[in-house]
Amino acid sequence: MQISEKSGLPRSTVHRIVRSLLTANFIVADLQNGGLRLGPEFARLAAVSRVQLVPRVRPFLQKLSRHVDEGASLAVLEGVSVRFLDQAIHGHGIRAVSLVGSTLPAHSTANGKALLAALPPRTVEATMPVKLARLTSKTLVTRRALMAELESIRATGTAYDLEENETGVCAVGRVVNDAVGNLAAITIAVPATRFYGHEAKLAEALAAIVVDINEALGHSAD
Repeated sequence: MQISEKSGLPRSTVHRIVRSLLTANFIVADLQNGGLRLGPEFARLAAVSRVQLVPRVRPFLQKLSRHVDEGASLAVLEGVSVRFLDQAIHGHGIRAVSLVGSTLPAHSTANGKALLAALPPRTVEATMPVKLARLTSKTLVTRRALMAELESIRATGTAYDLEENETGVCAVGRVVNDAVGNLAAITIAVPATRFYGHEAKLAEALAAIVVDINEALGHSAD
């Protein structure tokens, strides 16, 4: 059994663990491809985690939005897209229509690139297609170009959308973590006319609130 070989555990132990996971629906038999795959219980736990995440992050999202006088959002990665879980719009706020519940491509958004950069490169390579959809003239359209930018994001922790998803709209994003390693992203979205020249100030405000959010979620920087 591959699990036994890779884990170094005795086969009898692996069988007991697998039976327990099957009983609890954490894994199910993959009848089409053989072997095992994640079961519905993981989806349920993910949904519960998201429900709990929103109210815990919302006060910080609202504080950030008031501080920068722009819109701020909370999103998670879903495959090759990001799904918006919450949004705060204050002052200039870029959007009158809520993005909550909607999805956008991960490769063309600040929150998406921040979340992709938090994953192992091999995972990103296995997930993202070689050719990426072009949304604007500034969108990264190859996996190779995306991977290069993700390396830079890993070094700084900050991701940018420079009119890559929508012409005239820019954003800056960073990842937040909870105590068990679940990832989400906080983003400030700004019209391009108010973004260029103010990137550092926005990134600084975002980095500060992310520290507070991680602390509230029980994530240790160590």
